[in-house]
Amino acid sequence: MARRWRREHRFWKSLVAFLVMLALLASGGWYYLDRSLHRTEALTGYPGRPEKVAGTNWLLVGTDARTVLFFHIPGNNVPPTLVSLPRDSALPGQQTLNAAYVQGGDRLLARTVEKETGLFIDHFAEIDRKGLAILITDIGGLPDTPTDQDPAAQQRNYLHALFRQATKPGVYANPSHLFPLISDAPELLTVDKNDALADLVHLAFAMRGDIVGLTVPMSQEMRWDQNKAALLFAELRHDLPISANLLRM
Repeated sequence: MARRWRREHRFWKSLVAFLVMLALLASGGWYYLDRSLHRTEALTGYPGRPEKVAGTNWLLVGTDARTVLFFHIPGNNVPPTLVSLPRDSALPGQQTLNAAYVQGGDRLLARTVEKETGLFIDHFAEIDRKGLAILITDIGGLPDTPTDQDPAAQQRNYLHALFRQATKPGVYANPSHLFPLISDAPELLTVDKNDALADLVHLAFAMRGDIVGLTVPMSQEMRWDQNKAALLFAELRHDLPISANLLRM
């Protein structure tokens, strides 16, 4: 009975979202918003690039944040996984993610993450702290998020709360929240040149439910723990649940 209720509840929420999107389509707003997105050439082909496998991967970058976020949306019933990649952690080649970002911008950062994780990145999105603050105001603020002394965990909780709030029917079906949100978002977000507004909608609804959050396993020298990191990325590659010993870190 409870399962049937959840299915019906999801159906009605999806129907409301569809009707809102349909209204935008009918007015030409969807096309306008899609064309208004700032785009960059972050994801490009190159020799040795990882092959596309199961699930969908996002690289999420805050221009003034301490970590890069890797979000994996599986193609099965396994919960999505949000992984923090500290920018100042040393990679096997002695470089840091922050150095890659400073030296080569979005494109080199994305290539570096693909190389170190062995995972193909499907989508890219970037926003700064000021832009996040505007979007939060548009959706009426955020509910209290768990307080944690770990900055990476705080960032994950903050982002999760943002998408959870933005995809509530009381927000996306409320014109006083919806229209400021869809008006501001294209000006504040930068996405890959091949990304579309529909991809952002998919990201939002994938992030709104229960997700698994963790930081890439680290050694004491502020380097990635190669064995445990390899296990984590292999599990993501095959849409497998994250091992319990990785989640305790």
